[in-house]
Amino acid sequence: MSRIYLAYYFLISGLSINAQPTINEWYDFGRTQSALNSVHVTDTCYYSIGMVACDVMPGKWDLVFTKMDLTGNVLEQKFLHNDTANLNCFYSNLIPTYDDNFVTFVDFDEYFLFVKYSPSGDTLFTSVIKDIYLNDGNVSIYPTNVMEILSDSSYTGLVSIQNELSLEVFMALVNISKSGQMNFYETYNIDQIGYTYTYPRGLVKLNDGYMISSDIIKATGPYVDYAQHTRLIKIDNNGVEQFRWTDWANESTVLPFGLTKTPDGGYLYGGITGWFNTVYNSQLYRGHIVKLDDNLDQEWEIEYGDTTGLGYINFSQILDLDNGEYIATGHCTKDTMSVGWMINFNLDGEVIWDSYFSYVGQTSPNEPEHEFYDVKQTADAGFIMVGKAWDVQTTFEGNPGSFGWLVKTDSVGCLVPGCQDFLEVENDLEPTIKLITFPNPTNNILYIYYNDSHFIGTEIIWIYDINGNAIKSWKLHSNDMTYIYECSGLASGTYIIKVVSEGVEKSTSKFIKVN
Repeated sequence: MSRIYLAYYFLISGLSINAQPTINEWYDFGRTQSALNSVHVTDTCYYSIGMVACDVMPGKWDLVFTKMDLTGNVLEQKFLHNDTANLNCFYSNLIPTYDDNFVTFVDFDEYFLFVKYSPSGDTLFTSVIKDIYLNDGNVSIYPTNVMEILSDSSYTGLVSIQNELSLEVFMALVNISKSGQMNFYETYNIDQIGYTYTYPRGLVKLNDGYMISSDIIKATGPYVDYAQHTRLIKIDNNGVEQFRWTDWANESTVLPFGLTKTPDGGYLYGGITGWFNTVYNSQLYRGHIVKLDDNLDQEWEIEYGDTTGLGYINFSQILDLDNGEYIATGHCTKDTMSVGWMINFNLDGEVIWDSYFSYVGQTSPNEPEHEFYDVKQTADAGFIMVGKAWDVQTTFEGNPGSFGWLVKTDSVGCLVPGCQDFLEVENDLEPTIKLITFPNPTNNILYIYYNDSHFIGTEIIWIYDINGNAIKSWKLHSNDMTYIYECSGLASGTYIIKVVSEGVEKSTSKFIKVN
């Protein structure tokens, strides 16, 4: 996607003397695997919850609550462990409460857990919610969104209920008191023959109730008939269903994350859309964002990202910027790797800019995997995203598993200062190339940003030492990409970066490595 920027854009974009630094940090928390799932932003720090591999019981997960300063340094980290159950917060969100604490719902095997934290990460209390369903030991309950209700400081959230023996599947709206006790719950069945799974993804509070987004998945029949559809359910304040809408028009739409109500009474949600390709005998997907009007008729759809047969593409969150614009973030496939991505679009469905982020893999062909799960806006109009980064085999700094990943950009999605600071003229016959390194000099991490108005997809980045010896090379998986190169193992000195396409050098730059 090409971008056109004028100088005045930066005067109104929110960049100021109060701008906070860009951040790229990964965290292992002393465990073999970790991921950050949800983030909350204040003017002075960032809070996050995530999952970490249990260090005393292999195969199980603990929760980690983290407080970071504005440069990404960990100020507090607290672990929550259970001897018998996984604590899985893959779809959970962390929300601030009106009494200046935090709460979340997390997966607790066949039940779910209500957790309340202090701002320093101390667990104020936990409550195991067992009474939502007659549990015979074969039921899994997966909580997703939770929000606090101002009128009584109770908490309303969504869970998916799946019985592995009876194949009964429900979605439930659950209300929990501020002391962690069940107030009420209502269940909603699929009511669709042949569809046996449902996962709630989004929850929006309305004046007269709630709107829920979920997906339903067909689990019967041959793979060619495999189908997934997005569903919206409107309920009143007591949880009584008013109506449901299902996207039967598309062959496969799923993962409707980031449900957002728009000022015109409609809705936005993200996710993926797909279709079965008989040539490749596989399901193909693209990321998509859908705008519905107040009658739930589709106004427009953004289909975005390279088509992939892996399904490894998704818009996992949509952030309303309150100015008629939105940020969608997630991950997508580029060649053999997945990259973190974010796009800025408006209420007319026009993409304003997009950004991609990728670590440079330490081995080949085991390319890194990157995922963003949540995004928030910061005080300086920038954006902070959390997720995971995984180099599959060697990973980073010798860790054999995934890392929790935190990225803070400026207001136009840049990790590298000035990455958007250019004017691209349409139909310009002269190529416009931007190759920027930051920080320079560096002692650890080097960001390499590349944008080429004549990008053709055969470009390769080469890094040479001052004597002309090749140190590293990798294919440019996408235009307008920021690569994160871990160079702590290099000797001090000057290094050359070259971008070469079909034997022709297109651009060159230098960076200095210091101890």
